[in-house]
Amino acid sequence: PEAMQAGFPALGGVGSARALAKFYSLFATVSDAIPNRIHGAASNALVNGEDAVLLLPTSFAAGFMMDPVNLETEEKRRAIFGSSKKAFGHPGAGGSLGFADPENGIAFAYVMNHLSYGVLPNVKAREMVDAIYT
Repeated sequence: PEAMQAGFPALGGVGSARALAKFYSLFATVSDAIPNRIHGAASNALVNGEDAVLLLPTSFAAGFMMDPVNLETEEKRRAIFGSSKKAFGHPGAGGSLGFADPENGIAFAYVMNHLSYGVLPNVKAREMVDAIYT
C-alpha cells in the first residue's frame, strides 16, 4: 500500500481497467473536461524515431506514447494503439495497455494479474485491439 501511494514520476500508476478506460475516455470523446490545448499536446507527436533505450522505433506526444510512423511513407510502423495516427496512450508493466483514439471515439484499457515479459503490450492486449478495429 505505501508503494501504491507514492508519487513516482513516469511510473507507478495503479488502477483498474475500468478506471483507466474512464481516464482515456476523457480524451477519446469531445469533452469540456480536457482543454483543446491539452488534447492537442497529447495527440500530436513531438518525437518519432529509433529509441536509444528501448532499441525500437517509438513516438511520443506530451506525456503519452503513439505508434511510430515511417516519415517517408507516413504509414504506421506498428499498430499498438489501433489504426488511427492520432491514437495515444501507453503500455504498462507486464503487457497491459491503455489508450484513447479520438478519431474513432475509442477508449481502451487492459490490465491483468499475471505479468508477461517485455515493454510492449502482450499478445492478448494486441489481439483485443485488433478485434476492435476489424
